[in-house]
Amino acid sequence: MPTWNSLTYNEKCEALQIAYSWYHSKNYFGSQAQIPTLLTLINEYRLTSVLDYGCGSGHKKIWESLKAMCPSLKTYRPYDPYSKQPEIRNYPPAGSRFDLVSCTDVLEHLLIEDLEDVLTDLLFCTNKMLYLTICLSHAGKMVVDANGEDLYNQSLHTIVKPKDWWLAQIAKAERTVRDKQARSIPIKILWT
Repeated sequence: MPTWNSLTYNEKCEALQIAYSWYHSKNYFGSQAQIPTLLTLINEYRLTSVLDYGCGSGHKKIWESLKAMCPSLKTYRPYDPYSKQPEIRNYPPAGSRFDLVSCTDVLEHLLIEDLEDVLTDLLFCTNKMLYLTICLSHAGKMVVDANGEDLYNQSLHTIVKPKDWWLAQIAKAERTVRDKQARSIPIKILWT
């Protein structure tokens, strides 16, 4: 059996697609733990639209909670490229902007080759505030096959780096956006 590090980029993408499909089918993703923080940000900054980037399967409960507690919130757009639900698998149209872009416990699941593009994209579609949660340790869940069997002894947190490394990656993406749009976006980060 091949090791995780011996796989090509495309093979890793395929393995992650299979693993996330399996976990989504079991409703393992979509925590509502971030709702209090999101409520605080929405109310404090008077935000009216949210993109939940990497929303997981709990997005409907998140939207119901936010809508009930924040009448000023007009738009909640869930997005998860690994979902089987087409309405949340499709990325918002090019040029879409949201007051708040929330990306909680997602970035550490990416392949390192994709991180810069995702961070830049998050900033480009943010109007007022980017909220990130980033885990600095390995996940308890592993890359599994369609039957839920561990394949590579590889944590689903494919990027496990120290806080300083993450801050450097975020700063690089901020420079890219600032150079192209001459604007700076406030970022709130929760480290877990």
